[in-house]
Amino acid sequence: MTGTFIRKALDFRHAVILAAAILTGHLALVAIVEDASLRVIIVDLLLPVEGALAVAALAYAAHRSASHSRRLRDAWGILVLAYVAWTLGDVVWAIIEIVLRQDPFPSVADGLYLSFYPLFLIGVLRLPATRLTRREGLAMLLDISIVLLSAALVSWNFLIGPLAMTRATDLWTLVFSLAYPLFDLVLLGALLVLLFRPFETQRRMPLFLLAGAATTLIVTDTIFGYQSIAETYVSGSWVDAGWMIGFLFAALAGVAQAEEPIAPASADALPRLNTWSLYLPYGWLTLAYGLLGWSHDHALPMGFFALALGVGAVIALALVRQTLALRENARLHEQVRGELLERARAEASLRAQKELFENLVTLARATVEQPTLEATLQNALQTAAALTGAEYGDLILLDPAGAPTHSLVLRADKTSQFDQGVIAARVLDKGLAGWVARQRQAALLADTERDERWLRMPEVMQPIRSALCVPIVSGATLVGVLTLVHSQPGHFDAEHLRLMQTAADQMALAMRNAQNFDAQQRAATRQATLYRVLSAVSQQLDPVKVTQSAVETIAALTGWAHVNIALPDAERAHWIIQGAGGALAPLEGMTRPIGAGIIGRVFRTGVTQCVADVLTDPDYIAAHPAIRSELATPLRRGGSIIGVLNIESDRPGAFGAEEAQLAESLADAVALALDNARLYEETERLGAFNENIVQSMEEGILIEDATGTITFVNPRTEALLGYAPGELIGRHWSTIVAPEMIARVEEEVGQRPQGVASRYETVLLTKRGARVPVIVGARPAFRSGRFNGVLSVFTDITERKQAEERLVYLSTHDVLTGLYNRAYFEEELARLERGRQFPVSILMADADRMKEVNDTLGHAAGDELLRHAARVLQSAFRGEDLVARIGGDEFAVLLPNANALVAADALARLRERVEAHNRENPSHALSFSLGVATGERDIPLAEVLKEADRRMYRDKFAKSAR
Repeated sequence: MTGTFIRKALDFRHAVILAAAILTGHLALVAIVEDASLRVIIVDLLLPVEGALAVAALAYAAHRSASHSRRLRDAWGILVLAYVAWTLGDVVWAIIEIVLRQDPFPSVADGLYLSFYPLFLIGVLRLPATRLTRREGLAMLLDISIVLLSAALVSWNFLIGPLAMTRATDLWTLVFSLAYPLFDLVLLGALLVLLFRPFETQRRMPLFLLAGAATTLIVTDTIFGYQSIAETYVSGSWVDAGWMIGFLFAALAGVAQAEEPIAPASADALPRLNTWSLYLPYGWLTLAYGLLGWSHDHALPMGFFALALGVGAVIALALVRQTLALRENARLHEQVRGELLERARAEASLRAQKELFENLVTLARATVEQPTLEATLQNALQTAAALTGAEYGDLILLDPAGAPTHSLVLRADKTSQFDQGVIAARVLDKGLAGWVARQRQAALLADTERDERWLRMPEVMQPIRSALCVPIVSGATLVGVLTLVHSQPGHFDAEHLRLMQTAADQMALAMRNAQNFDAQQRAATRQATLYRVLSAVSQQLDPVKVTQSAVETIAALTGWAHVNIALPDAERAHWIIQGAGGALAPLEGMTRPIGAGIIGRVFRTGVTQCVADVLTDPDYIAAHPAIRSELATPLRRGGSIIGVLNIESDRPGAFGAEEAQLAESLADAVALALDNARLYEETERLGAFNENIVQSMEEGILIEDATGTITFVNPRTEALLGYAPGELIGRHWSTIVAPEMIARVEEEVGQRPQGVASRYETVLLTKRGARVPVIVGARPAFRSGRFNGVLSVFTDITERKQAEERLVYLSTHDVLTGLYNRAYFEEELARLERGRQFPVSILMADADRMKEVNDTLGHAAGDELLRHAARVLQSAFRGEDLVARIGGDEFAVLLPNANALVAADALARLRERVEAHNRENPSHALSFSLGVATGERDIPLAEVLKEADRRMYRDKFAKSAR
């Protein structure tokens, strides 16, 4: 991800914009800042930053190049080292000049600067280059030597010599002063390598930018050298911008290389960076010679004799280079001459090929202008005779067994059929055509009278002295033989033979295409007939109309004299003519036993019957005296025969294999239409039946689409939920489901696209918000493999729910008082003992005088008194307390989280309620014997219950004693 970001951020276009901005900013600062010392500080600080940018760009280029070539990576890596050295030199220079406030020349910085030059040369030499021949390598070496020697002469006389004659204050100042122009010659060598050496890439931009960096540094160093000689160089001046520009060129070269590290050079790629570099040695030679003339009138550090020797060496190198060039030109001249001769031969061959191609095109056009087989054979024979100048010819078409199927002969420029059974058979048996067919080899007869393969036939009056015969082969199959003849011996030559052999492939293809075309025409006619019959019968949904429409359409399209359809009756004991068409059609309704006639034979066997002459068939049942042939084929659907398509003609042998194939296709179409019509009738019947069932069902029916939208409800659903007819259509199912049940229903809905059917209970809402418990059975529906919706059937279970709730109530409550019964009391007692609601108090209460009331006033009065007792007890305790009737007149109360004090308060509250009740209901006055006990976690509640019971009995005993 990081690499992608860097590549997007450091594309070449953005890099150029950034470089222009840096250059503009640098120059603007130099121009704006007037204080020389401040300008020196700014420039000294900017140059390391700009050098670091160049190092980063070149390092990125080396990293990107690693995936293409180790040598390419190493080359850019060495260039990184070169610019690292220069940048470190700028850092040291800035420290000495700004921090130490000393003159940085000479210093360690110069050593770092000078190490840049050989590293740059090594990096350039390491760049992958194409392998040169010895001649090319020598030529490049001579070009570089001419330029370097000329540049050395100029540099010696204008830089190195004047610098050597200056009176340097110390040795190191002199050494470093002379080192820079000498190392500039090293940098010039690197630049010349970039210019002259052919590299393994078509992408010239990185190399061009490296050359720009080298050129900029050489120019800047030269200006610096002249200013040093004249003692006019000032740090932070415009000259320093030259080194900055060199950095920018190097940085752009790195970005350009990183965008696409290598693009392989093609065969026609330019061998050098620029074509004008070829003229560079001669320009420097002119400059060196001009320097010699200049020295005549001006004193130079190098003496005239030494300078003349140097210029002479340059001229000698140029002469050697020119000699090589002349020899190369001579070699190229011979090569071009050979190429011209080869081109002339190729052009002659091309003209011959063009003529052959034009002849083949003519023949190909002739074989495809008429797509039918007969027309193709005629055109092929006529064109072959015209191209070869033949006077006569014949073309025999063979079947896979080698027997002739079509034969044409050309006489007097007219094509006509000849007696295939006589002449064609004879020439294939004993003549030249037979020899070619057996050998599958072309034959050229210069003189037929001298070749035993030629069959002389007395009935052929024309004189034949030369012949050309070629086999026509398609793949591995021999499809025909072409024979061309002439009355003059030696008329046909090898060129004619080659033309016809090549043309034979085209003829074979054309004959195959023509045969396919004839077959396709017949198939197209059958398909058109079948399509129109299908169109006619598919518009009918009534079986009777289907049969009548089918026979009328078939008769009209095919011209068959009699077409009818026989269908079996319900018991399949007879067949009946249900539809008839054509001029000889019998009356509809004709009935015969199911096995009678040719139609009956089809019903029995299920096989198409094609009778050439019905008068010879013992099963034939005459329907019209003119009928002579009959074609009957079964109408099939699945494995059953649902009818017979019967066709008759007044001509013997009117029906063959093609007619039988067409009839069978038509029978399939009619059977499909009949099946669809019957299916439609059945669907209509079943639809009406199902509609009655759905409308009358007691269960609710609801259909949703794949989005959960309701698309159908039956009347029971609308009545149950209180909606008007059609009012639920278009609503989402969630509008009729109780809010707390929606999450549960969504779980079921989520499984439906996977084909999971479900049955579950939920609660529906009526239009007015009433709740209706239902059982839902949901089944998903699919169409073409995709979830299409769901069918839900639901049953109202309100009465069942009420009955279940009543049963639950009765199982836990006392019927007489409505209090909890003994079983529920004991369950809660066990639950509290396992729980964390200690302390637990238990109160026991026994209704006094119940036996007396029952005996004196009756059990009804006793029951009424028990109900009053239950109400008083229930009113005296908390909501979390459990009041139960555990016996006839015995009651118990469980008080969770109630210590003895809470229990005592409850006991006092009960007594107060009893007194209040007795004041208000003197006729039903109550009296309880009470006992209460409290237990902690470590005391079994059964013991607490016993203690409460004992205390209750002590209270009862005390009352009886009074």
